[in-house]
Amino acid sequence: MRHVLEKLNYANRSMKHKLVLYMAAMGLLLAAVLLVSLQIFGRINTPGEELSKSMSIQMEVFRSDMASLWRNVSGMSAHLSKDMTDILEDTLAEQGMTFSELDGNLDAISQVEEALLEPLCQYARQTDCSGAFVILEAAIGVSSGEADRSGLYVQRSNAEHLTGDLLLYRGMAEIGKAHGVMPHRKWSREFNTETLPDYRQCLADAAAPVSSSCRTSALITLPGTSERAVLLTIPMVGEDGTVYGLCGFGVNQTYFAAHHKQPTGFQSVACLMASEGGVSNTLDSGGCLMTGGAGDYCYVPINDRLTLKPMRHGMTFMKCGDLSYVGITMDFTAAGGDSESRTLAVLIPAQDYRQLVVRSVWQTALLLFLLLFALCLACIVLNRRYLSPLLRDLRQLTEENRGDGQMSYSEFAAVSGSLRAQDEAHQETVSALESEKDAALRQSEFLQAQVEETQSQLETVQTDASRMAHAQKDDIDPEVYRIFVTGLDKLTSTERKIYEGYVAGMGPQEMSVQFSVKVSTIYSHTKSILRKTGLDSYRKVQQYAAILRQTQEEQENET
Repeated sequence: MRHVLEKLNYANRSMKHKLVLYMAAMGLLLAAVLLVSLQIFGRINTPGEELSKSMSIQMEVFRSDMASLWRNVSGMSAHLSKDMTDILEDTLAEQGMTFSELDGNLDAISQVEEALLEPLCQYARQTDCSGAFVILEAAIGVSSGEADRSGLYVQRSNAEHLTGDLLLYRGMAEIGKAHGVMPHRKWSREFNTETLPDYRQCLADAAAPVSSSCRTSALITLPGTSERAVLLTIPMVGEDGTVYGLCGFGVNQTYFAAHHKQPTGFQSVACLMASEGGVSNTLDSGGCLMTGGAGDYCYVPINDRLTLKPMRHGMTFMKCGDLSYVGITMDFTAAGGDSESRTLAVLIPAQDYRQLVVRSVWQTALLLFLLLFALCLACIVLNRRYLSPLLRDLRQLTEENRGDGQMSYSEFAAVSGSLRAQDEAHQETVSALESEKDAALRQSEFLQAQVEETQSQLETVQTDASRMAHAQKDDIDPEVYRIFVTGLDKLTSTERKIYEGYVAGMGPQEMSVQFSVKVSTIYSHTKSILRKTGLDSYRKVQQYAAILRQTQEEQENET
């Protein structure tokens, strides 16, 4: 017997060990399948891939913002060109002049600028830009230089804040002051077109529709200032094909950096829109509009060149002197008339990139460690809390005393007692249900007797009513009875409903409850019924209705 128990004990320990091994193997298999599946479906990436994905998302956000910016400015420029052209032609028509006669005529140009200034200011305030301008292909006077041209250029007084205050950068100062637009500290009356890139080419390429000639300039420094801006120009062309000049909007560096900060998850990021396309291995930072993110400022030297070197996962290593960056670039076309594309660049400091890579590696290693630790801990807890007590209870159930109730799982000891308690509860429930059934039967018999008694009383009442109607039939006035019968056909559906209530023996109060209406409504319809039937009370209505019913029954019996 002892030998048998020892074998049984050994068998139990073997089962325990096997179950633990099975759990460990299953956990490792599930973990491996999970990791492989995540790798196959691209849910687990290398640190470089993760950073490349994050930077691609950042680039898409920046590209979308730039597309929205220049789409808005391009659309507004087409409206600006049309409005400025119409105002110019209307002003010339009022003066009885042609556009060629405007050149050198100070008074006429003053009137034109007077007419153009206020609409131009409205466009500058409504558009996502730092300023708006109109350049007329006409000089103010004989003292003007060969490249000097009249026109207007209004700028926001504070490019960092969207206020309605504007400054006059180019144009006649007295006209600006009259409209509340004070002269810029570097104000000048005329434009020097030599400082505007491709001015002559823009005029030469001007043709209808003007939206196809909309183009952006390189990043230029506005004359007399340190302000750098990209100008979007569009020609002003009359219906007869006359080219009056150029107009458009400017977006300077201060405005761009203040109003186009990018949402980002990086600690520091710089977003650049370069004037040159990405065809070389360098990028001129001096020709870029720059903005940052909501985090720390990412410094990029101005007026220097970034050397570009391709990296893995579509990223680019950028170096400028002692400073190095990691980013991503893409080509971008700002306006429909641009002959060459620009370059958008999103970059972060190389030191931040290395820190992100190291942190990503540590996070991956920590995740794998925690996964293995959780797996081992789950196996240990499952074995100690469930498998070992279960095996011990099963072994005790094979003993003669069945464990004497000393079970780790109380369910084994309580199952029979629980079932007996349930049987007793069920028996009590059945007894209670049978008692309720008997009571229900007795109540049903009592109600049936009441129904039969009520039915008998109803038959008696109907018999008495028929007898009374028959007795009174000879006492009624035939003419009144005829009017009553004729009036029934004139009753409305509502009146018919109330009439039938009276026939059924109901009173006004009962019908008010039955039909869910006010008693006054019942009385109102009752008056209408009495008027149509020629009777003076609803009691007589019931009497005549009984006589009518008796008459109909007699006619049916004779038939």
